Amino acid sequence: MHLATMVKPKRISGFDTNANAVAVAQAAAKRLKDVSDVDISFSTTRDFSEWPTDLFDVVCMIDVAHHVPRRLWNTLYQSAAARVRDGGLLLYKDMAADPWWCGLGNRLHDLILAQQWIDYCPLSFVRAELVWAGMTPIYYKEWRKYWYMHQFIVFKKERAEEVRSL
Repeated sequence: MHLATMVKPKRISGFDTNANAVAVAQAAAKRLKDVSDVDISFSTTRDFSEWPTDLFDVVCMIDVAHHVPRRLWNTLYQSAAARVRDGGLLLYKDMAADPWWCGLGNRLHDLILAQQWIDYCPLSFVRAELVWAGMTPIYYKEWRKYWYMHQFIVFKKERAEEVRSL
């Protein structure tokens, strides 16, 4: 909703496996129609095969990876990168396991609220997968709030002509 009111893109497409989260987002988008003409849609997906096949200028992965089973991490990053248009951005933000007490605090939070014991994806793995998919990290930041340690990386997908000239 922040993007729709502040940045005002032409279109926002969101999807999640949690039908309740999608319903909340749809209700917020409906309320926003009075003040914004941005085309906003949200849908529930069960897995990567149901993701939109469109190419986007910006793909956001916010607090997703730690909810995805380890065996699917490769597919997660390759699928996300495949949806980024040449020259576009992928915004990756997730929780970190370290320091240990932050990792434990967030695990307990997700165990209670999401009823899920999460698995942290190492940032080195994220970078390697997305670089392999043609993405270049261009910005990194981390911060702690309460017992949550956040990691944020912006990746840029190289244009085909830039890749050829390397």
